Amino acid sequence: MAVPDAGVSTRVVRPIVAGLLLHGQDVEAALTGVGLDPATIADHDARVPHRAAAELWALATEQTGVPTFGLRVVEAMDLGTFDVQIYAFISSPTLGEGLERLQRFHRLNHDAALLSIRRTSTEAICRHRLPGGHVLPPAAAQFVLGTMVRAAREATDGRVEIREIRFEHSQPDDVSDYDRVLAAPIRFGCDANEVVLPLHALDLPLLKADPGLVAVLDRHGQALLDALPRVDSLADRVRTLLMKELQGGNPAAETIAEHLHMSVRTLARRLAEEDTSHKALLDELRSDLARRYLSDAGLAISEVAFLLGFSEPSAFHRAFKRWTGQTPRQFRSGP
Repeated sequence: MAVPDAGVSTRVVRPIVAGLLLHGQDVEAALTGVGLDPATIADHDARVPHRAAAELWALATEQTGVPTFGLRVVEAMDLGTFDVQIYAFISSPTLGEGLERLQRFHRLNHDAALLSIRRTSTEAICRHRLPGGHVLPPAAAQFVLGTMVRAAREATDGRVEIREIRFEHSQPDDVSDYDRVLAAPIRFGCDANEVVLPLHALDLPLLKADPGLVAVLDRHGQALLDALPRVDSLADRVRTLLMKELQGGNPAAETIAEHLHMSVRTLARRLAEEDTSHKALLDELRSDLARRYLSDAGLAISEVAFLLGFSEPSAFHRAFKRWTGQTPRQFRSGP
Protein backbone atom coordinates (compact mmCIF):
# COMPACT_ATOMS: atom_id res chain seq x y z
CA MET A 1 0.00 0.00 0.00
CA ALA A 2 1.48 3.34 -1.07
CA VAL A 3 1.25 6.27 1.33
CA PRO A 4 -1.40 8.13 -0.73
CA ASP A 5 -3.71 5.14 -0.25
CA ALA A 6 -2.79 4.43 3.38
CA GLY A 7 -5.72 4.54 5.77
CA VAL A 8 -6.28 7.61 7.95
CA SER A 9 -8.68 7.54 10.88
CA THR A 10 -11.74 9.77 10.64
CA ARG A 11 -10.79 10.98 14.12
CA VAL A 12 -8.01 12.92 12.37
CA VAL A 13 -10.33 14.20 9.65
CA ARG A 14 -13.18 15.45 11.85
CA PRO A 15 -11.12 18.34 13.29
CA ILE A 16 -10.68 19.58 9.70
CA VAL A 17 -14.45 19.48 9.31
CA ALA A 18 -14.89 21.40 12.56
CA GLY A 19 -12.41 24.01 11.33
CA LEU A 20 -14.30 24.41 8.05
CA LEU A 21 -17.55 24.90 9.94
CA LEU A 22 -15.88 27.45 12.20
CA HIS A 23 -14.92 29.45 9.12
CA GLY A 24 -18.40 29.23 7.57
CA GLN A 25 -17.48 26.85 4.75
CA ASP A 26 -19.68 24.33 2.94
CA VAL A 27 -18.42 21.12 4.54
CA GLU A 28 -20.37 18.70 2.36
CA ALA A 29 -19.05 20.32 -0.81
CA ALA A 30 -15.49 20.21 0.54
CA LEU A 31 -15.74 16.54 1.45
CA THR A 32 -17.30 15.45 -1.83
CA GLY A 33 -14.74 17.61 -3.64
CA VAL A 34 -11.95 15.33 -2.40
CA GLY A 35 -13.97 12.14 -2.87
CA LEU A 36 -15.13 11.63 0.72
CA ASP A 37 -18.63 10.64 1.81
CA PRO A 38 -19.87 12.85 4.69
CA ALA A 39 -21.52 9.76 6.21
CA THR A 40 -18.11 8.06 6.43
CA ILE A 41 -16.64 10.96 8.39
CA ALA A 42 -19.39 10.56 11.00
CA ASP A 43 -18.26 6.96 11.64
CA HIS A 44 -15.71 7.07 14.48
CA ASP A 45 -14.17 3.75 13.42
CA ALA A 46 -13.89 4.42 9.68
CA ARG A 47 -10.72 5.17 7.72
CA VAL A 48 -10.19 7.21 4.57
CA PRO A 49 -7.26 7.33 2.11
CA HIS A 50 -4.29 9.53 3.05
CA ARG A 51 -4.57 11.15 -0.39
CA ALA A 52 -8.09 12.41 0.36
CA ALA A 53 -7.15 13.67 3.85
CA ALA A 54 -4.13 15.54 2.47
CA GLU A 55 -6.26 17.09 -0.28
CA LEU A 56 -8.83 18.15 2.32
CA TRP A 57 -6.15 19.97 4.35
CA ALA A 58 -5.01 21.78 1.21
CA LEU A 59 -8.58 22.59 0.15
CA ALA A 60 -9.48 23.90 3.63
CA THR A 61 -6.44 26.18 3.59
CA GLU A 62 -7.37 27.49 0.16
CA GLN A 63 -11.09 27.98 0.81
CA THR A 64 -10.68 29.70 4.18
CA GLY A 65 -7.76 31.80 3.00
CA VAL A 66 -5.99 30.99 6.28
CA PRO A 67 -2.41 29.70 5.70
CA THR A 68 -2.29 28.60 9.34
CA PHE A 69 -5.56 26.67 9.18
CA GLY A 70 -3.95 23.69 10.95
CA LEU A 71 -2.95 25.83 13.93
CA ARG A 72 -6.44 27.36 14.14
CA VAL A 73 -7.86 23.82 14.27
CA VAL A 74 -5.49 22.91 17.11
CA GLU A 75 -6.69 25.90 19.12
CA ALA A 76 -10.37 25.07 18.74
CA MET A 77 -10.52 21.27 18.87
CA ASP A 78 -11.29 18.90 21.73
CA LEU A 79 -8.24 16.70 22.32
CA GLY A 80 -10.63 13.94 23.37
CA THR A 81 -11.34 13.32 19.69
CA PHE A 82 -8.27 11.07 19.70
CA ASP A 83 -9.96 8.74 22.20
CA VAL A 84 -7.75 5.92 23.54
CA GLN A 85 -4.48 7.54 22.42
CA ILE A 86 -4.95 10.84 24.23
CA TYR A 87 -6.38 9.21 27.36
CA ALA A 88 -3.47 6.74 27.48
CA PHE A 89 -1.12 9.71 27.10
CA ILE A 90 -2.59 11.83 29.90
CA SER A 91 -2.99 8.82 32.22
CA SER A 92 0.71 7.95 32.01
CA PRO A 93 2.94 8.65 35.04
CA THR A 94 5.42 10.87 33.16
CA LEU A 95 5.61 12.87 29.95
CA GLY A 96 8.19 10.45 28.55
CA GLU A 97 5.93 7.45 29.10
CA GLY A 98 3.00 9.35 27.65
CA LEU A 99 4.95 10.17 24.49
CA GLU A 100 5.99 6.54 24.18
CA ARG A 101 2.32 5.58 24.23
CA LEU A 102 1.54 8.14 21.53
CA GLN A 103 4.33 6.55 19.51
CA ARG A 104 3.05 3.02 20.10
CA PHE A 105 -0.55 3.82 19.20
CA HIS A 106 0.11 6.25 16.35
CA ARG A 107 -0.91 3.71 13.73
CA LEU A 108 -4.47 4.09 15.01
CA ASN A 109 -4.33 7.54 13.34
CA HIS A 110 -2.48 6.66 10.14
CA ASP A 111 -1.44 3.34 8.59
CA ALA A 112 1.93 4.58 7.37
CA ALA A 113 2.96 7.73 9.28
CA LEU A 114 5.70 7.24 11.85
CA LEU A 115 6.12 8.97 15.20
CA SER A 116 9.51 8.49 16.86
CA ILE A 117 11.26 9.77 19.97
CA ARG A 118 15.04 10.09 19.75
CA ARG A 119 17.13 10.88 22.81
CA THR A 120 20.47 12.67 22.72
CA SER A 121 22.62 13.53 25.73
CA THR A 122 20.60 16.73 26.29
CA GLU A 123 17.40 16.56 24.21
CA ALA A 124 14.38 14.47 23.30
CA ILE A 125 13.36 14.90 19.67
CA CYS A 126 9.81 13.89 18.74
CA ARG A 127 9.68 13.38 14.98
CA HIS A 128 6.66 12.83 12.75
CA ARG A 129 7.26 11.68 9.20
CA LEU A 130 5.79 9.83 6.26
CA PRO A 131 7.90 7.01 4.80
CA GLY A 132 9.54 7.15 1.40
CA GLY A 133 10.13 10.89 1.32
CA HIS A 134 6.46 11.91 1.23
CA VAL A 135 5.77 15.30 2.83
CA LEU A 136 2.75 16.49 4.81
CA PRO A 137 0.81 19.55 3.59
CA PRO A 138 1.74 22.58 5.75
CA ALA A 139 -1.66 22.66 7.48
CA ALA A 140 -1.37 18.97 8.39
CA ALA A 141 2.14 19.51 9.78
CA GLN A 142 0.84 22.47 11.82
CA PHE A 143 -1.92 20.24 13.16
CA VAL A 144 0.33 17.30 14.07
CA LEU A 145 3.02 19.29 15.87
CA GLY A 146 0.55 21.79 17.35
CA THR A 147 -1.51 18.96 18.84
CA MET A 148 1.61 17.39 20.35
CA VAL A 149 2.68 20.68 21.91
CA ARG A 150 -0.79 21.49 23.24
CA ALA A 151 -1.21 18.01 24.74
CA ALA A 152 2.21 18.15 26.42
CA ARG A 153 1.51 21.57 27.93
CA GLU A 154 -1.95 20.68 29.20
CA ALA A 155 -0.80 17.36 30.66
CA THR A 156 2.04 19.04 32.59
CA ASP A 157 0.13 22.18 33.57
CA GLY A 158 2.39 24.25 31.33
CA ARG A 159 5.64 23.14 32.97
CA VAL A 160 7.17 21.57 29.85
CA GLU A 161 9.80 23.58 28.00
CA ILE A 162 9.63 23.44 24.22
CA ARG A 163 13.14 24.13 22.98
CA GLU A 164 12.33 24.21 19.28
CA ILE A 165 9.68 23.28 16.74
CA ARG A 166 10.87 22.32 13.26
CA PHE A 167 8.75 22.29 10.12
CA GLU A 168 9.57 20.82 6.73
CA HIS A 169 7.70 23.51 4.83
CA SER A 170 9.26 26.86 4.04
CA GLN A 171 8.76 29.94 6.20
CA PRO A 172 5.59 31.91 5.38
CA ASP A 173 5.52 35.70 5.16
CA ASP A 174 3.45 35.97 8.35
CA VAL A 175 4.51 33.83 11.34
CA SER A 176 2.36 35.56 13.95
CA ASP A 177 -0.01 32.58 14.34
CA TYR A 178 2.95 30.22 14.75
CA ASP A 179 4.37 32.44 17.50
CA ARG A 180 1.02 32.88 19.22
CA VAL A 181 -0.21 29.28 19.15
CA LEU A 182 3.09 27.44 19.57
CA ALA A 183 4.90 30.02 21.73
CA ALA A 184 8.31 28.45 21.10
CA PRO A 185 11.35 28.95 18.86
CA ILE A 186 10.45 27.80 15.33
CA ARG A 187 12.53 26.81 12.32
CA PHE A 188 11.24 26.21 8.80
CA GLY A 189 12.64 24.30 5.84
CA CYS A 190 13.96 21.48 8.04
CA ASP A 191 14.53 17.83 7.15
CA ALA A 192 11.56 16.69 9.25
CA ASN A 193 8.63 17.85 11.36
CA GLU A 194 9.91 17.73 14.94
CA VAL A 195 9.28 18.98 18.47
CA VAL A 196 12.46 19.28 20.56
CA LEU A 197 12.34 19.05 24.37
CA PRO A 198 15.09 19.10 26.98
CA LEU A 199 15.84 15.52 27.99
CA HIS A 200 14.79 16.13 31.60
CA ALA A 201 11.28 17.08 30.43
CA LEU A 202 10.56 13.38 29.89
CA ASP A 203 10.60 12.92 33.68
CA LEU A 204 7.87 15.50 34.31
CA PRO A 205 4.90 13.95 36.14
CA LEU A 206 1.52 14.25 34.43
CA LEU A 207 -1.41 15.88 36.24
CA LYS A 208 -3.92 13.10 35.58
CA ALA A 209 -1.64 10.11 35.93
CA ASP A 210 -3.67 6.98 36.68
CA PRO A 211 -1.72 3.67 36.67
CA GLY A 212 -4.86 1.55 36.87
CA LEU A 213 -6.58 3.30 33.99
CA VAL A 214 -3.52 3.38 31.78
CA ALA A 215 -3.13 -0.40 32.11
CA VAL A 216 -6.69 -0.84 30.81
CA LEU A 217 -6.07 1.64 27.98
CA ASP A 218 -2.86 -0.16 27.01
CA ARG A 219 -4.79 -3.41 26.54
CA HIS A 220 -7.58 -1.68 24.63
CA GLY A 221 -5.17 0.22 22.41
CA GLN A 222 -3.22 -2.92 21.59
CA ALA A 223 -6.43 -4.75 20.68
CA LEU A 224 -7.30 -1.92 18.28
CA LEU A 225 -3.83 -2.08 16.72
CA ASP A 226 -4.07 -5.84 16.30
CA ALA A 227 -7.33 -5.39 14.39
CA LEU A 228 -5.73 -3.06 11.81
CA PRO A 229 -4.30 -4.50 8.57
CA ARG A 230 -0.54 -4.40 8.22
CA VAL A 231 0.96 -2.01 5.64
CA ASP A 232 3.74 -3.48 3.52
CA SER A 233 4.46 -1.52 0.35
CA LEU A 234 7.46 -2.32 -1.83
CA ALA A 235 7.16 1.14 -3.38
CA ASP A 236 7.65 2.78 0.03
CA ARG A 237 10.67 0.57 0.73
CA VAL A 238 12.14 1.56 -2.62
CA ARG A 239 11.48 5.27 -1.98
CA THR A 240 13.25 5.00 1.39
CA LEU A 241 16.25 3.31 -0.23
CA LEU A 242 16.29 5.93 -2.99
CA MET A 243 16.37 8.68 -0.35
CA LYS A 244 19.48 7.10 1.18
CA GLU A 245 21.18 6.50 -2.16
CA LEU A 246 20.61 10.08 -3.30
CA GLN A 247 22.80 11.16 -0.38
CA GLY A 248 26.05 10.32 -2.13
CA GLY A 249 25.18 6.81 -3.26
CA ASN A 250 23.81 5.29 -6.45
CA PRO A 251 20.03 5.35 -6.97
CA ALA A 252 20.16 3.03 -10.01
CA ALA A 253 17.70 0.14 -10.21
CA GLU A 254 20.57 -2.36 -9.91
CA THR A 255 21.63 -0.87 -6.56
CA ILE A 256 18.08 -0.84 -5.18
CA ALA A 257 17.45 -4.41 -6.32
CA GLU A 258 20.67 -5.54 -4.63
CA HIS A 259 19.58 -3.92 -1.35
CA LEU A 260 16.28 -5.79 -1.58
CA HIS A 261 17.98 -9.10 -2.47
CA MET A 262 16.13 -9.49 -5.75
CA SER A 263 16.89 -9.20 -9.44
CA VAL A 264 16.22 -6.02 -11.39
CA ARG A 265 13.58 -7.92 -13.38
CA THR A 266 11.82 -9.06 -10.19
CA LEU A 267 11.95 -5.53 -8.79
CA ALA A 268 10.38 -4.17 -11.97
CA ARG A 269 7.66 -6.83 -11.97
CA ARG A 270 6.72 -6.32 -8.33
CA LEU A 271 6.66 -2.54 -8.68
CA ALA A 272 4.47 -2.92 -11.77
CA GLU A 273 2.03 -4.87 -9.59
CA GLU A 274 1.79 -1.68 -7.48
CA ASP A 275 1.27 0.40 -10.66
CA THR A 276 4.66 2.10 -10.48
CA SER A 277 8.30 1.65 -11.50
CA HIS A 278 11.81 2.47 -10.30
CA LYS A 279 11.99 5.34 -12.80
CA ALA A 280 8.62 6.76 -11.73
CA LEU A 281 9.51 6.59 -8.03
CA LEU A 282 12.92 8.20 -8.57
CA ASP A 283 11.35 10.91 -10.72
CA GLU A 284 8.62 11.61 -8.16
CA LEU A 285 11.10 11.72 -5.28
CA ARG A 286 13.50 14.02 -7.13
CA SER A 287 10.62 16.30 -8.12
CA ASP A 288 9.39 16.58 -4.52
CA LEU A 289 12.87 17.13 -3.12
CA ALA A 290 13.77 19.65 -5.83
CA ARG A 291 10.89 21.90 -4.81
CA ARG A 292 11.88 21.61 -1.16
CA TYR A 293 15.57 22.29 -1.78
CA LEU A 294 14.89 25.24 -4.12
CA SER A 295 12.82 26.90 -1.38
CA ASP A 296 16.07 27.15 0.60
CA ALA A 297 17.79 30.28 -0.74
CA GLY A 298 21.03 29.13 0.88
CA LEU A 299 21.43 26.28 -1.63
CA ALA A 300 22.82 27.07 -5.07
CA ILE A 301 21.01 25.44 -7.98
CA SER A 302 24.15 23.44 -8.78
CA GLU A 303 24.12 22.13 -5.19
CA VAL A 304 20.47 21.09 -5.55
CA ALA A 305 21.40 19.17 -8.72
CA PHE A 306 24.18 17.38 -6.81
CA LEU A 307 21.89 16.54 -3.87
CA LEU A 308 19.40 14.97 -6.29
CA GLY A 309 22.09 12.77 -7.85
CA PHE A 310 22.36 14.49 -11.24
CA SER A 311 25.81 14.29 -12.80
CA GLU A 312 25.39 17.65 -14.53
CA PRO A 313 23.31 20.76 -13.66
CA SER A 314 22.03 20.79 -17.26
CA ALA A 315 20.41 17.37 -16.72
CA PHE A 316 18.68 18.71 -13.60
CA HIS A 317 17.44 21.77 -15.54
CA ARG A 318 15.91 19.55 -18.22
CA ALA A 319 14.26 17.28 -15.68
CA PHE A 320 12.87 20.16 -13.62
CA LYS A 321 11.44 21.81 -16.75
CA ARG A 322 9.73 18.50 -17.54
CA TRP A 323 8.30 18.23 -14.02
CA THR A 324 7.06 21.79 -13.60
CA GLY A 325 7.18 23.61 -16.92
CA GLN A 326 9.63 26.05 -15.33
CA THR A 327 13.39 26.30 -14.97
CA PRO A 328 14.77 26.02 -11.42
CA ARG A 329 15.57 29.74 -11.49
CA GLN A 330 12.02 30.66 -12.56
CA PHE A 331 10.57 28.44 -9.84
CA ARG A 332 12.80 30.03 -7.21
CA SER A 333 11.86 33.56 -8.35
CA GLY A 334 8.16 32.85 -7.84
CA PRO A 335 5.20 34.29 -9.76
